[in-house]
Amino acid sequence: MLSGYSNPLYLPSLPNRSVADALANLTVDATTEKAAFIVEVPKSGTITKVLFRFGTITLMDPLELGLETVGATTGDPSGTLYGGSDEAAFTPAATDDDTFRIVTLAVAATAVKGNQIAVQIDVPTYTDGNFTIQYLGSGISQQFPYCDAYVGAPAWAKATGCPILAFGYSDGSWEVPFGCFPATPVTRSYDSNDAIDEYANKFYMPVKAEVHGVWAVLDMDEGASFHLYDNSATPVELAATAVQDKDIRVDANVGLKFVQFATAVTIGPGYYYLSCKPSTTTAVVVQGYQFPTAALTVGEGTTDIEEIMKAVEFGTNCYEVGRTDAGGWTHFDISRRLKMGIVLGSF
Repeated sequence: MLSGYSNPLYLPSLPNRSVADALANLTVDATTEKAAFIVEVPKSGTITKVLFRFGTITLMDPLELGLETVGATTGDPSGTLYGGSDEAAFTPAATDDDTFRIVTLAVAATAVKGNQIAVQIDVPTYTDGNFTIQYLGSGISQQFPYCDAYVGAPAWAKATGCPILAFGYSDGSWEVPFGCFPATPVTRSYDSNDAIDEYANKFYMPVKAEVHGVWAVLDMDEGASFHLYDNSATPVELAATAVQDKDIRVDANVGLKFVQFATAVTIGPGYYYLSCKPSTTTAVVVQGYQFPTAALTVGEGTTDIEEIMKAVEFGTNCYEVGRTDAGGWTHFDISRRLKMGIVLGSF
């Protein structure tokens, strides 16, 4: 029996990152400067690795990344290493810009779930380093976790945003702190005349649920409709929306859209496809996420990439696919997904 809710539930959920469509940067380009993320430990255990992301690297010095405690009265890194750990020392190549980076701590941290800690990157001996550490700009002011930059005396400067961050543990698992996300924003632009004219998220629904509609982050300069299909060899449409009018929206910018299906449908458990289909030869631009891949990541181990994906909502069971003229779906790798999900009324 399905249990109803007076308010809808969104899967994947809609935290700040769903409307964060731009990368932002913490810049280190002078002596004593540092970049940090202030986060909460997601799981008790031994933290051995940290994933973050570089933006532009103009020049590079040897770096250190460490986990520190947080000053109780300042909210900034305290200078005291956390959990008996010691910093990772590494020297990125100038060609490592715009890549995810995984580093291994020299001594692992004994971590306790719920502890507030700082992930700090600094230049122990500055010569001419000039680089940025990336995070996701927030849809609304994110009070915690947050970003922190030291640009010299007298103080640190906090910045609202969603850290691009994940922790690797000694048991081989990866965890993403609340309010963080290990991915970068990407877009998918296509129209009804393209080689691939319909893109979707293929996702696994683990329980029986009633789907009432769809949410999506997109720029829709002409009409488009949304469709839910089953996972049969010849996909059957289970629900659909009307073609949405491009003029019935706030403005001609990227935005978050909610649409009801003509009829609610019960699904699960099983795999399904949720698509956006342009109705004309004017492109629809759907926002999405790019997760780490071996080609986009420096320092990864053989299993790190898949384990990082498992740490996010829906894990490896939600990814982008495409097709042409309502034919068979083309499956890409699991590292991309569209900013699009279902609206549940009950499950």
